[in-house]
Amino acid sequence: MRPPRCRRPPIAPSAAPIEPKSFATNLSASIRAENGCVIPRPATAVASACTSRRIVGAIMKQLKATALLMSLLLAACGGGGGYSDDDDGGGDGGSGGGSATVSRVILLSSSPQLPSAADQPTEGITLSAQALDASGNLITASTINFSIPPSSGALIVAADDGSGTRTATLTTAGDPTPRTITVTATAATTSAAGVSASRDIPVTGTTLTLTGPDAIGFGRGGQYVATLLDSAGAGIGGAPITFNSSAGSLSVMNATSNSVGVAQTTLTGSASGNVTAQALGLSATRSVAISSDQFSILAPTEASNIALNTPQPISVQWLREGSATETAGATVNLSASRGTVTPNTVTLDDSGRATASITSANAGGAVIVASSPALTQPSTSVSVEFVATTASAINVQASPATLPVGESSVVTATVRDAAGNLVKNKTVDFTLTDVSGGTLSAPSAVTSSQGKASVTYNASSVSSADRGVQVRAVVRDTPSVFSTVAFTVRGQALRITLGTGNEIFEPNETTYQLPYTVLVTDSSGNAVTDATFRLSVLPVAYRKGMYAQVDVDGDDTADAWAPIVSTFCDNEDVDYDGVLDPGEDFNGNTRLDPGNVASVPATLALDSTGAGQFNITYPQDRASWVVVELRGVATVAGTESTESAIFVLPASAPDLSNLDVSPPGATSPYATAGSCASPN
Repeated sequence: MRPPRCRRPPIAPSAAPIEPKSFATNLSASIRAENGCVIPRPATAVASACTSRRIVGAIMKQLKATALLMSLLLAACGGGGGYSDDDDGGGDGGSGGGSATVSRVILLSSSPQLPSAADQPTEGITLSAQALDASGNLITASTINFSIPPSSGALIVAADDGSGTRTATLTTAGDPTPRTITVTATAATTSAAGVSASRDIPVTGTTLTLTGPDAIGFGRGGQYVATLLDSAGAGIGGAPITFNSSAGSLSVMNATSNSVGVAQTTLTGSASGNVTAQALGLSATRSVAISSDQFSILAPTEASNIALNTPQPISVQWLREGSATETAGATVNLSASRGTVTPNTVTLDDSGRATASITSANAGGAVIVASSPALTQPSTSVSVEFVATTASAINVQASPATLPVGESSVVTATVRDAAGNLVKNKTVDFTLTDVSGGTLSAPSAVTSSQGKASVTYNASSVSSADRGVQVRAVVRDTPSVFSTVAFTVRGQALRITLGTGNEIFEPNETTYQLPYTVLVTDSSGNAVTDATFRLSVLPVAYRKGMYAQVDVDGDDTADAWAPIVSTFCDNEDVDYDGVLDPGEDFNGNTRLDPGNVASVPATLALDSTGAGQFNITYPQDRASWVVVELRGVATVAGTESTESAIFVLPASAPDLSNLDVSPPGATSPYATAGSCASPN
């Protein structure tokens, strides 16, 4: 097998040659470890020289041996990037009416992964294919067709503009199940088979979590809640969820998720063990200790919202074998990662209970912990969120503020209270004033924990006056809090194609560089060379957890490192200003996580074909732990066109396949706790 080769050299000069490495893109399809953490299955190889093997989990073990073998072969040398070509020819005829002979096909994807929430064309990823002759020249007259396996997703193929670059949009077709979709682009030749290139695109972002007590008393009950979410954090309803336990009997073993993706069961404990939930091929496991001590926080309950500056009672109970006879008079220590607990030491009454209170003046997550060294299970905890409830100010922005006809802009309202805290669960109504015929995707939205509510403006085919489009946002229960944003629709749309490959560079021992290509054309497919092209890469989310050695090929022997993800958290810098504003430090560690961990050139010169190459540079220990959005903006005559891609920063396959050395970032830089409210 020949070693991998560098198809595109890195932009940044280096004193020493930079060795290319294939990289592994992580599927959100996952296996859960006994501690409830997620083990994502790599979508591509975790060995050097493009050798590709998949982590075999619960789903893969159900596949027939033949199907498994085929999936492994399809993944080889191409499963995790966005670039593929066929160097071997495969046809010797003309291409779609042209006289040139197609020698190979290049297939690019705008992102290495397809988000599981991408069920609409505007949310999908862009695929671009070109046919080249033996000299590497573009064959503009070639006929290129796209295909995917039946029922694996949806392809929306754009009309052939005669430029030689054929594009298509890939979506999930409404199926959020983690899987890999193989896309094939085939150029017609005199050979019946044609010349083709394929890409494996993993559908990522669907998560299954299981919450519930870490310990319950013998014969006592504990409620466990399974939550199934897509990549956008929306609940997946109507999905079968199966519960199993080795720790006792369950009230419900087969459930269906409700409209917000939730199903629950109650465990009656008999012996220490695990509770497991399974759905859409994912598995979540939580360990539970069964002891003579029943130690719990009765209030507040898990994931409660607590209003700012309002004392919230904390109620704890400690029983032994169902009785408070031995625990009455004992002391319990109370602490919290945010807010003030009063008092922080309480004495249990004759019923084994004690109360305190907690209050906070700033919004964000918190973990309340009750502990006693005399316990057989030394502590228990709940995660809560302090929320601002009174809206005092609203800021509205449109991105982009100048857009071409037929394009879209995201209108985002951010609501804060008088102290600057972000306000959650407020309904914001949006009103559009636009004589050019544009529309809004929804008339209202509800603010998140980050105080944001967003809708999408879709421009018509008609230009507007300068700042002629206005969107007014008002907080529904506080009409005096409103703001308006104005933006402009003008000019013709530019087509921006962002594409990456299946190789990664390592300029030094602590840095990765992921090569990307951009291609800018007009609506007719002609190269745009005079555009000002700007780049940015910003964090979207971060993941907690650690790497573990896993079995890739199902032979019961560890073959590779894989990240065990314990939780998935939003970027804390809500307004992307790098300043720690009130309410942004959700986990209370006095800094903004994950921070700006990747860089790209601020601007990029386009060549005579409208193309440019650049690298995304990032520390190796952030690979697998940070989700970023790469955004490209092309401007011509004041009109902006944008394209973006959201993905997990990939680690190189050789680093994940060397079992003798821990991979970079063996433990997530953002800790390992299963709650975003915890700094641990």
